[in-house]
Amino acid sequence: MINDIEWGDAPTWIGAIGASLAAWAAFWTLRSQRRQIAAQQQFIQDQSEVLALQRSALIEDAEDRRSAQALRISVACRIVDDAWIVQVTNASSEPITDLDARFGESYVVSDAVVFPPDGGTAVRSGSPVAVLGPGRKALLESSRLSTATLENSRPTVTFTDRAGRQWRTDEHDNLQPVVQPGQ
Repeated sequence: MINDIEWGDAPTWIGAIGASLAAWAAFWTLRSQRRQIAAQQQFIQDQSEVLALQRSALIEDAEDRRSAQALRISVACRIVDDAWIVQVTNASSEPITDLDARFGESYVVSDAVVFPPDGGTAVRSGSPVAVLGPGRKALLESSRLSTATLENSRPTVTFTDRAGRQWRTDEHDNLQPVVQPGQ
């Protein structure tokens, strides 16, 4: 059988077999690399989804921390002798500042009283109340108004938290950050 082979063609055959093996190895390598690239792309996509979820959770946590003190400020409103009486309670562990109220678009606080946490003697304050300490309550009173004006002049309370953010809330505890012009 070896005698039947023309040895002049043997190097051609060996070269052809070598080239075939090299082509097969190149094909197998490319196929393997494509699989690896596809797996890496899937991993990157999965990682991107995880990072997006983590980012949204971090943003939500930061927003919760931002509003934590403001959420501990409660407002109770009632009408007494033709005037709005707004009781603001600071149940947070930090003071709030610039506590004020408006009644509708036109009416402001006519009287403000701050109560100490132990229920001691109340202190009259100007409006806005400069500082309402932790555990303290304040009463903000409107001037006397007609019945129709009272109904159309619902109270809105504004204050600044310890971090310097301004907030607005109402008798239904609809807490919202105050957006300053240009923000």
